[in-house]
Amino acid sequence: MHVLLRVARPSMIPPVPAARRRAAAAAQPPPRSCDTFVALPDSTADGSVVFGKNSDRETEEVQEVVAFPAAHHPPGSTVRCTYIELPQVPHTLAVVLSRPTWLWGAEMGTNEKGVVCGNEAVWTVEPSDGDKALLGMDLVRLALERAGSAVEAVDVITSLLEAHGQGGPCEEDGSWSYHNGFLVADAHEAWVVETAGKWWVAQRITEGVRNISNVLSIRTDFQRCSSGLQDYARQQGYWDGQGQFDWAAAFADGGAPPLGKLNAGREASGYKLLKAAAPAIDPPTMMCILRDCPSGICMTGGGFRSNGSQVSRLLAAAANGHKEGGGSGGTGPSSLAAAQHWFTATPDPSRSVFKPFCFACSSAPGGTPHTVALPARRNPPHALWQAWQAVYEGRHGSGSKPSQAALRELEQRGLEASGGLTFAEAVEEELRLYGRTPA
Repeated sequence: MHVLLRVARPSMIPPVPAARRRAAAAAQPPPRSCDTFVALPDSTADGSVVFGKNSDRETEEVQEVVAFPAAHHPPGSTVRCTYIELPQVPHTLAVVLSRPTWLWGAEMGTNEKGVVCGNEAVWTVEPSDGDKALLGMDLVRLALERAGSAVEAVDVITSLLEAHGQGGPCEEDGSWSYHNGFLVADAHEAWVVETAGKWWVAQRITEGVRNISNVLSIRTDFQRCSSGLQDYARQQGYWDGQGQFDWAAAFADGGAPPLGKLNAGREASGYKLLKAAAPAIDPPTMMCILRDCPSGICMTGGGFRSNGSQVSRLLAAAANGHKEGGGSGGTGPSSLAAAQHWFTATPDPSRSVFKPFCFACSSAPGGTPHTVALPARRNPPHALWQAWQAVYEGRHGSGSKPSQAALRELEQRGLEASGGLTFAEAVEEELRLYGRTPA
């Protein structure tokens, strides 16, 4: 159902002229980072939910993969996010995160309950250069630490956004800032949450495929929104109050395409790739989509790069046997764990290995030391990142370039449930393929 709030009183806030909106849009940087994807059970090979994301960031910004255990917190505890401090909840869930090394939050990740989340930069007509507050990446981590389902993650993101706002530089030693879109999923459903300042809408997805790519993509079809959103949009001159309220048309910095059309570029290309692969999408399929260079989804140049990638497979208990056989990962659903996750921990997925992670197999609370950066240094490259750079960029010493076949064989072992390969073991084997001896 659509959430439509009627205007109850005349506008008390002066509207923003259309010319001012166009000028603000022209001043914004071009969308240039991240693509997030989800395929719901009717579009996958085995009735699971398959999630994927590329984190496209500044080329020199290192991204680490790190795990944090579940924890209990005494009354009155607080948590320091990237810029601000919040009251802590009594219990936080175990999480594994892929994140830039300089911040508290994360670009993407998952938790022990099988909830996954990734965020996207979006540009809106609301100002994004305000005081330091929560980053979208902080909200990703907070949602994963506090939510046992996708809809709970929506509640966490939106309640904290309304209470504390979003703001502050989204790069180390820089001033680049933006608003955020989020895609969260569990084994049953997915939600897209899009924001403009403290304003937001949320759309539930229970079938088909969905992707987000740096633009506001929710139109008239949403199930939740900020209280008073339509009032505010009309008061500001973003919406004339006629017909159905169109979120993207009202709040996107450059307007939106006609209803029923996708934004040209990565959003349209990503959707086309998903639709072409349905109804047989599986984790290897999602990895191929993240490696698609012609579409720009796999970003390799221009100062920005796909610095980290994640694929997750979420299977509800009742979905076992939903479809016969399995995907190209090589096993049927009855033998697979309820949630499986794969992270690269290195740039450029077309030249990286997706390595398996499971919470039950994580022996070290902080994750493998080879993917965790050293503290107190700007963008410190962890051991695996250094080895990758040595092979592909000639930095941090020398390395031996492994064959593509050797890298894919390692990845395939991580896709097979019977292989028993842990994230730490896969990282150490990858280091050896690069000619490095794990310390």
